[in-house]
Amino acid sequence: MRPTITVLISPEGEIQLETTGFTGPTCESASRALIQSLGLATHAERTSAFYEVAANEQGSGISSQE
Repeated sequence: MRPTITVLISPEGEIQLETTGFTGPTCESASRALIQSLGLATHAERTSAFYEVAANEQGSGISSQE
């Protein structure tokens, strides 16, 4: 799956970021610039993908919400 960051904006102006296709903490580093430019995060949830180890790391021995 291709890594993707989706930005959702509610009618009330609430902003939610959803990352897909990332493993481990790479999602946080990939979305860091967006989070910083959009403002202070009030809630962050880590999915099970955050706790997965990337396949290349195993072989060789990442929806902040506004």
